[in-house]
Amino acid sequence: MKPRKIFGYGLMSVASIIVLSALLSILYFIFANGLSNISYEFLTSADSYEKGTITTAQLHPGDLQYDLTASSATVTKTSGNIEFETDMQLTSATEFDINRINDTPIAYLEAEEVDELLTSGENLELAVTVHKQGILSMVVSTLLLIILSLLIALPLGIGSAIYLIEYPIGDRLDRGIHFAINSLTAIPSIVFGLFGSLFFITILGMPMSILTGALTVSIMLLPILIRSTEEALLSVPNHLRSASRALGANEVQTIFKVVLPSSMPGIIVGVILAIGRIIGESAILIFTAGTVDKLTTNPLESSSTLTVKAYMLAKEYGDIGGAAAVAVVIIIIVICLNLIAKAISHKFEMK
Repeated sequence: MKPRKIFGYGLMSVASIIVLSALLSILYFIFANGLSNISYEFLTSADSYEKGTITTAQLHPGDLQYDLTASSATVTKTSGNIEFETDMQLTSATEFDINRINDTPIAYLEAEEVDELLTSGENLELAVTVHKQGILSMVVSTLLLIILSLLIALPLGIGSAIYLIEYPIGDRLDRGIHFAINSLTAIPSIVFGLFGSLFFITILGMPMSILTGALTVSIMLLPILIRSTEEALLSVPNHLRSASRALGANEVQTIFKVVLPSSMPGIIVGVILAIGRIIGESAILIFTAGTVDKLTTNPLESSSTLTVKAYMLAKEYGDIGGAAAVAVVIIIIVICLNLIAKAISHKFEMK
């Protein structure tokens, strides 16, 4: 075997091993840390806050001790005879923390947020807001964002690619358009987010909403869809176009009856890539769609997506396990959408 082939096979093997190892490592880390946090309630309920009160009977001085620091305070129950009376289903706890956010003390009784802490008198009364964690609202927002973004970007992207390939224009203009498309592909997503915030929200006065996020994401998707559609159209042999015209079909009929069906598998690949970008986007959506955990199907309302939720859990709250659980759901959604797209592509290939 020639040295060049040996080098090529070796390089290909090393690259394949690295890619496979990286994929397996990512999946193992995410699933190992996230599966234990996934439950039926986690998947089928939206983030909500339930208010109530907790009262401890016969509280005396010294029953509770505070360990106050600059950023938080830990309150430890020292008396073993304290009984909790509550109008909520809470787990009795021996310890909770008070975290200071913007100089406002926010206490936590295990996983429950305590709004007010009153230590005077014989009883200790806690006004509590219980945070019920769930991702249903983020799943709905993510799917709504995918639908809206594709509805906006697909006609523009595919239509532009058809015009550029099937209706040739001047070389200079063609080079200029493709230079703009390639440049748009290289722009970081946070720049798109800033643009969407300034243009759609500040200048046009649109609310921070799923629709605003979809409009901004659609601009980011255009170069991906245009380039992938162009490659798919170029893969269609010219003799098919010539045969269609020879049978009396006009240009529009040739495009929609011959060219597009033949290039559909390649176009669907571009759609898969676009869906991956939509689901994986966070920088754009933080600026345009917001970070509110709200169950809504109204595109004019603000709501957080799965990726934004994972970012907030990991970055703002340090909850790696919760972020990994959201990541597991994201991976499953991506796999399901890819399988659906592959099935559609296979049907077109069989025709």
